Amino acid sequence: MTRRPNVEAREKILRTAYELFARGGFESVSMERVAARAGLKKANLFHYYPTKEALGVAVMKEAARRYSDGVRAIFADDEQDPVTAVRLLFARATAGARRDCGSGCFIGRMAQDIDECAPQMRRSVTGCVEDWRAEIERFLSGWKRRGYFRGGFRPLETADAVLALYEGGLLIAKALGDAAPAEHAERAAVTVIVSWRG
Repeated sequence: MTRRPNVEAREKILRTAYELFARGGFESVSMERVAARAGLKKANLFHYYPTKEALGVAVMKEAARRYSDGVRAIFADDEQDPVTAVRLLFARATAGARRDCGSGCFIGRMAQDIDECAPQMRRSVTGCVEDWRAEIERFLSGWKRRGYFRGGFRPLETADAVLALYEGGLLIAKALGDAAPAEHAERAAVTVIVSWRG
């Protein structure tokens, strides 16, 4: 008779692995360390996730879903002007940076580790960033059609700039242990939006 998976134990493993991967990267975290931090025997961890790659894929899929849902929620309101939407995107990031400058953006961290990640993890990272990019471009394109932006405004380029400032601000905040760079990146992203306003 096979054991039924314990949902609570699985969630604890995913949460623990997420925290460890966010701090140390995928490659440097061992299954032994995940098991110890989760309060499990290593054999129990392997019952749920037979390989480190399987655990990484599960963590990445869950993180990508949550992050993409968060970005979609911000940019789903087409009545919310672009400056407000961009500020909300950064507000999520800067709140996290103020709480814990040591972790930065999990998706950004995994993107930096992409060469060490399993192919399925790479696809999850890439898919998540593509989702963010497409959602922001869609939102900005809608405002372009409504005449909010001057002629020549390029929604995709601006989406890329906003995401680059977002990830870069979090990376520098993490490196310095100071939330200020994420706040500076927010101001720069807002300046990009405002500079194209019609």
